[in-house]
Amino acid sequence: MKRPPRGGPTKCAGARLTKIRPPGWGIFEFYRELSERARWTAPEALISLKAPLGISHVQGLSGWQYTVQDGIVAVVEEDAPPLLRAGFSRV
Repeated sequence: MKRPPRGGPTKCAGARLTKIRPPGWGIFEFYRELSERARWTAPEALISLKAPLGISHVQGLSGWQYTVQDGIVAVVEEDAPPLLRAGFSRV
């Protein structure tokens, strides 16, 4: 008579599922879900700020990167407060 596998049926089912997915599958799934969420979010309101002289690009805390054009940069609302404290002013 054959012995049942150690760990019971739950462990066996889990082992089978891990064999279906290739290594590194989780990172692809993570970015797929992140992309899906970003696609369905409504665009945020933009705030125009006047940049100090010599500033050409800005990296926001939200992860967005902005280009300063003619001394003005339009940023999402969540990125405005740190920039205001850094010397930017509202237009």
